[in-house]
Amino acid sequence: MAVFSAPYAYAESGLPGDHTISPAVADIWMIVVAACVMIMQVGLLFRSAGSGRPGNSLKVARTNLLGFVLAVIAFAFIGATLAFGQSQVFPFGTGPGLSLFDDLTSGQSALIIFQLMLGGVAITIFSGSVAERMTPKAFAATCLFVAGLVYPVFLHWARGDLLFPNLTAFLANLDFVDLAGGVSVHATAGWVALAACMAISSQDKGAFFLRSQVPGRNAIFSAAGALLLFVGWVGLNGGFAIAYGGSAPAVIVNSLLAAGMGACIGSLIALRTDRQVLPERLISGMLGGLAAVTAGAGLVDVTGALVIGGIGGAVAICGNLFVAHRLKVGDPMGVVGIYAFAGSAGAVLLPLIAPLAYLPAGGRLEQLWVQVVGVGINFYWAFGATYLFFRILDRVMLIRREENAQDGRDEVIAEWSRQYDDAERVAALAKATFEAIMIHRNGIVVDGNEELAKLVGRPLPDLIGRSIFDFLRDGEAIRVSEIIKLNDDARHEISIELPDGSMVPVAARGRDISFHGEKARVGCFVDLRERKEAEKRIRYLALHDPLTGLPNRVLFTESLNGIMAHAGDGHVFGIAMIDLDRFKDINDIHGHQAGDAVIREVSARLMAAVGPQDMVARLGGDEFAAILGSISTEQDLEAFSKRVLEAMAVPIDIRRGEQVNVTLSIGAALYSDHTADKDALIGCADIALYHAKHSGRNAFRLFRCGMNDLIEKRRALEGDLELALQHGQFELYLQPRIDVQDASISGYEALLRWSHPTRGMVSPADFIPVAEASGKIIQLGEWVLAEAVGLLDGIEGHISINVSPLQFRHGDFVANLAGLLQRTGADPRRIELEITESVLIDDDARAVQILGELKRMGFTIALDDFGTGYSSLSYLSRYPFDTLKIDRSFVANLAIAENARMIVKTIIDLGTRLGMKVVAEGVETTEEALFLAHAGCHELQGYLLGRPSKVSDIARQIDPAIAVQLKHMPRRLPEIRDSGFHRDADSRLVGKLA
Repeated sequence: MAVFSAPYAYAESGLPGDHTISPAVADIWMIVVAACVMIMQVGLLFRSAGSGRPGNSLKVARTNLLGFVLAVIAFAFIGATLAFGQSQVFPFGTGPGLSLFDDLTSGQSALIIFQLMLGGVAITIFSGSVAERMTPKAFAATCLFVAGLVYPVFLHWARGDLLFPNLTAFLANLDFVDLAGGVSVHATAGWVALAACMAISSQDKGAFFLRSQVPGRNAIFSAAGALLLFVGWVGLNGGFAIAYGGSAPAVIVNSLLAAGMGACIGSLIALRTDRQVLPERLISGMLGGLAAVTAGAGLVDVTGALVIGGIGGAVAICGNLFVAHRLKVGDPMGVVGIYAFAGSAGAVLLPLIAPLAYLPAGGRLEQLWVQVVGVGINFYWAFGATYLFFRILDRVMLIRREENAQDGRDEVIAEWSRQYDDAERVAALAKATFEAIMIHRNGIVVDGNEELAKLVGRPLPDLIGRSIFDFLRDGEAIRVSEIIKLNDDARHEISIELPDGSMVPVAARGRDISFHGEKARVGCFVDLRERKEAEKRIRYLALHDPLTGLPNRVLFTESLNGIMAHAGDGHVFGIAMIDLDRFKDINDIHGHQAGDAVIREVSARLMAAVGPQDMVARLGGDEFAAILGSISTEQDLEAFSKRVLEAMAVPIDIRRGEQVNVTLSIGAALYSDHTADKDALIGCADIALYHAKHSGRNAFRLFRCGMNDLIEKRRALEGDLELALQHGQFELYLQPRIDVQDASISGYEALLRWSHPTRGMVSPADFIPVAEASGKIIQLGEWVLAEAVGLLDGIEGHISINVSPLQFRHGDFVANLAGLLQRTGADPRRIELEITESVLIDDDARAVQILGELKRMGFTIALDDFGTGYSSLSYLSRYPFDTLKIDRSFVANLAIAENARMIVKTIIDLGTRLGMKVVAEGVETTEEALFLAHAGCHELQGYLLGRPSKVSDIARQIDPAIAVQLKHMPRRLPEIRDSGFHRDADSRLVGKLA
């Protein structure tokens, strides 16, 4: 009887379809195949032992043998019938059970037994991946399920016509090619292993991982197992060729070439990724090539075998990396990549590489479609059925061994440590690290890596045997000999001397190890040259002005501290504070680029005016300072200042021939003639600069005694401020604001007054700057807010409160206001907060945020002193102002300058069009009041309408005569004349200082 009665024998392709096996040949063939299977079993056993943990070797051997035996039993009793029995209805064979073997010829029986042994191989492949992590009961159940159902059912679909025609052998009927079981055996085993690994690894939490390098003696077991597996596998492929009437030598040669090419590809990948040829990469490539060529070793030529083997090796390695790193599945033997991915890839590649005459489907695309369908069905069936089986089994019994759940990755790492001594680990890691590593014993170099040779500038052989003290130099904080004694992990900065004598800063750390059985010390060195250069650059940027390259305020202060710390008795030097005169006008008229050009040129001229012992710094903006170490007398200071002023007399080119004239004001002081304190010395120079500016600018002033009266006065006031807050010496005065429409009082502005017990009434122009400089303005401002809110019940209309820039920028400003409203229950709509333009200049983004919060709380916001700032008009469109207050300077000039009247009318018209209430301050004459009212101003404030008074004395209405004039304003206004008396600066809490 013919072995094949169906087209699977590829009669149409030139392979004999009626090939038979004689009884004698069948017996010999069976012995050879059995020997090859046993060799494969031994190889798989060694592979499992080599990839597992040494403590589990007994489990590996037991499960390997148990799995093979259970597979044979399950296939003989159930699987053979499912695979080769005849069926017209079910998608598997249904009869006749064990009697199937009764009517077979010896050749047919041999082929059935051959498939039975291949089923055992599939189970052994699977067991090597997960058996040591499974409980015996779960493993036995899985073996019976796979060998009795999964493997035979797919075998029925792919080769169910082996004995007689079967309609349910649909893949065979489609001419699916799988000569030696590359898909039905190896890929099935791989997909089953993937399902098992996913079920178990989800509970192992990553305790197992794919190893690219097997440590210690495990590498020997793993390599020996791979070689045995290789010999058995090649022999098995040759035996399969004999069974099908093919050329056994050709199949064996193709198998050898594919395995060799796969090993070569594995080596190349290892060199690319690991920078060395690691055993597992080579083994995976070799076995992947074998798995890929198994499906059609008899159908391809030598070139095809090489191509399939190379691709199979690459697919095996990449597949294992995908499983380990993307799927996060533990597969120590790499079963999934080698058998599932590579076996399937070989079956799909076959139609593209094999001669067209050997393709039973008749065409490459037709055969490719059949192969892809077969491989896909194999995956869905083998993986899907097994994974579902594990999900059900997990509900019935424990799948995973408990000890594996507990040891996990720590045990694997511990095993590595037990099998490698310190020297071997250092040698392995030293090749992969970017740092220089050196091993020395008693100060003599015994080994190192190439990075050490590069860092020291000498070949490694020249370093071995030399003393470390020949090239290691002590650091600033520690000696090399002390580092050797410490045996710690701390980093210490030392230097390495190169052959040319130059020094390389390095960070060194080390510890004691065992090297070839003796105590030694390993040291690691990190080159710090780049870091030192970066630190130097960062320090330069932190201490220098980016525009001019001059030292900044920080470096100026450090240098001044250093000079004063080393100055002996009688040592004299000078400092000068230098400001550009009206530099803002240059920026406003010519633009900031012109301003930058001026700053750079001024810096260059100042540097040209000083000597080698002097230093010029840019403190910020248009402020400069100089430490004059070569100056010791007042005459020297005057000479220096004269040189600077003369140098600045030359115009500065700003662009394309355009020039500007720039002048300077200079204030100077001498150490230690004027003071020996750093802050006081700077203060003396600042005071002298103040006097230079107020003497007409473009001038120099040397500090003189008596110039610091202002400083002394402010110091005294600062000490009294704290007592004034404690003893309640502050009081709020209220000044009315008049509604122009009906001449009624619409509200009051709260003004702070200080009644000093000995000084009397202290002017806000004196104590407000002191409060701001000392930081007490925050506490003072909170007192004013609380006091003003408390006055609401005793007045009509709203109350307007000035807010200091420092208070406005304070982090708790909004929160404090919210708390004040909550405590008092005051209506925020009756409270108007006045801010000045300086608040907006300092931090535009934060100002927008705070003003938005205040508006949402219900407060009214007023822009105070409008028209005196830098960019007043631009603020009106960006900030939520309700009120615009015209600065008193414009009102005072109404009787003097025609353009003042035009400016005031423009401001009133602008504010009105933007929907703001316009208030004029400093109204002191009837003519001014009538002009402002006629121009459209909404409210007026000034001495004419009511002076600031105590709460008990405040005016409830204005002078009736003035009220009548406002109500019956004439169409033609009288000429505005100067009042002739001194206008008192109505100083407020903030921003109203003369």
